[in-house]
Amino acid sequence: MTGQSCYASSGPKYQWLNPNAWTMDNYPLGTLGNSPVGVCGGPGIANTDFSVYKNFKLTERVGMQFRLEFYNLFNKVQFRADNLNNTLATTGYACDSKNVGDVNFATRCPNGVTNLVSWNRATDADINFGQLTGDRGPREIQYALKFTF
Repeated sequence: MTGQSCYASSGPKYQWLNPNAWTMDNYPLGTLGNSPVGVCGGPGIANTDFSVYKNFKLTERVGMQFRLEFYNLFNKVQFRADNLNNTLATTGYACDSKNVGDVNFATRCPNGVTNLVSWNRATDADINFGQLTGDRGPREIQYALKFTF
């Protein structure tokens, strides 16, 4: 990570993460990054589930239970950042032996095979990176009738 905040301070409302906070330029292939775990979390979840049931005795041996279950009872929007799993490395260019014959190799990798990622925010950026592009769905209600004997 660079010295910037990982959260987007400007842009559209659905832009959760700041794409400029991460860099992949001259990053060694096959190594782990230096960003600590949990430094920048996704949107929170505030979910309330609720259930109610009633038991009925039909005969001495037979019973019935009616159940009503609510998931996300208050229908609170649970944003999901679908694109957070698409890493910047997937949009970069690897300066490795696999790309030597590529027409862009000479301009993207002026030092030849270095096993580094060449990544330019202007040309290689994933335009959807860090955006909240979906939700976890609306309230769900289910009911059931169970017989016991």
